[in-house]
Amino acid sequence: MSSRRSWKHQEFVAHGSKVTCAALGKKSGRVLATGGEDMKVNMWSVDKPNCIMSLSGHQTPIACVRFGPNEDLVVAGSQSGSLKVWDLNQAKIVRTLTGHKAAVKSLDFFPYGEYLASAAVDSLVKLWDLRRKGCIMTYQGHSGPVNSLKFSPDARWLVSASDDTTVRLWDLSAGKELRQFSGHYGPVNQIEYHPSEYLLASGSNDRTVNFWDLEKFALVSASEAATAQVRAILFHPDGEVLFSATQDYLHVFSWEPSRTHDTLVVGWGKVADIAISQDELLGISYQQGSVQVHVVDLKQVAPFGVPPPPTRGNASNVAAVSPEPQRPIRRPPTGTRRNFVRSASTATKPFCRLKEETEGEAPSADEEGNDITNRADIRSPEEYRQVFQQPVKPKSNNAHRNSPAAHKPAADLPSMVGNMNLITQEFSKPSGLNVADFLPKSDSRSAPKSARALCAKLQEGHLTMVQVFTSRLHNLEVVRAMWSPSSIRVGLTAAIDTKDQAILVDILDHVLNHRTQLWNLEVCALLVPHLKNIVGSKYDA
Repeated sequence: MSSRRSWKHQEFVAHGSKVTCAALGKKSGRVLATGGEDMKVNMWSVDKPNCIMSLSGHQTPIACVRFGPNEDLVVAGSQSGSLKVWDLNQAKIVRTLTGHKAAVKSLDFFPYGEYLASAAVDSLVKLWDLRRKGCIMTYQGHSGPVNSLKFSPDARWLVSASDDTTVRLWDLSAGKELRQFSGHYGPVNQIEYHPSEYLLASGSNDRTVNFWDLEKFALVSASEAATAQVRAILFHPDGEVLFSATQDYLHVFSWEPSRTHDTLVVGWGKVADIAISQDELLGISYQQGSVQVHVVDLKQVAPFGVPPPPTRGNASNVAAVSPEPQRPIRRPPTGTRRNFVRSASTATKPFCRLKEETEGEAPSADEEGNDITNRADIRSPEEYRQVFQQPVKPKSNNAHRNSPAAHKPAADLPSMVGNMNLITQEFSKPSGLNVADFLPKSDSRSAPKSARALCAKLQEGHLTMVQVFTSRLHNLEVVRAMWSPSSIRVGLTAAIDTKDQAILVDILDHVLNHRTQLWNLEVCALLVPHLKNIVGSKYDA
């Protein structure tokens, strides 16, 4: 068995000019996006040496890049302050957003629905509606460049960190600052929420990581000073420890009590991002036009495993201060700190307020035209299909249990569902759906002349159907997350905003028709303008 704890996995030339930013997909940890002075965003797969596709459209160098939570979208901010969002499955730009007056420093996607947050050197934090293509809220309060921002797992808050040494917590439902955290002595570079607890970590140029209790709004503890400024932080998925990446080093911390479990010499230089894939931690760094990917074996990192003894063969990978052999820590479930709850009621709060405070910064006509005409340059079609166009697999019971919606407590699910089957058994086929609409039109003049050509023709119709149902499922999940038994207005508004008549038909047929007490003047006012189109549509009454 190898005693190596970390190693350089690969190094490649990512751009013809200097690389300016890089990010890993957090869901898989196996996809990588890089931005450069050549104004392009290049997409990569870890383990593969070739660029999968190159995304263009910005007019100035790329300053920041980030994947969506499902790694099907990627957003890039430029030095001039503009944002562009690409759909990786369709390989094209879908949104262009303008509003910042300086380079974009950080980006994050909203946990529910098509919303995006951005932070920039202009000290502003902006919230964007990707459907309306405009800014709906601007948060002001920082006095220096904003380096990092994150939505909370329950979608109630947005947190930002700045060169002004502060961390600020913004209440999305109220549209204002909720709390300011001061405790660092240098610019704050990174922030990260605990995966389940009301806990926030912030990493700074002062070489420390502070842990903040989001229930008491108080400092829990601070880590020991690291070897250099903190460049990236990440909680382990089980929430037991936090990884802090500095230049050439990886530190492993816990916070109650404050403790350093391990320190590794990785040699990754000025690391830009870290992610976890199975039992490995991946770190990426860049210099000039090249990118390096380093791997850390977590099975040989305390507290998850016992580090090997120092030898000549692995001297560069041992801890700077050798840790004592440790067993994995198990903090007792004291219940002293609340957990984030991904409930429909908390997910609805931001949308109620934001719709009333729309600023409406839509892109110009030229930018809109670019969104339609510019498509990605797919360099490796086969790898593109494998990585970004994987077939949608039927969800098993286990997959459903692992989905975000499955983690919602039963009390937060819409009460009108009860034990009722939303799709009744007498439906032998989808209501109003003509399967022939999704199949290739027969044309004897251009009939496929081989089995391979016939399969390719059928595949086109199959992919179209998959995309239709994937979009329908996404819309239903958004509506479900925003539906509250106490007030169905927000859920209905979300269903109307999808512009999908099938969603409204399902709600009318399977929810409102069975729960007549939900009807009131407000519901009627929302639905009446859309009933005419539904009555004249192809869907059954």
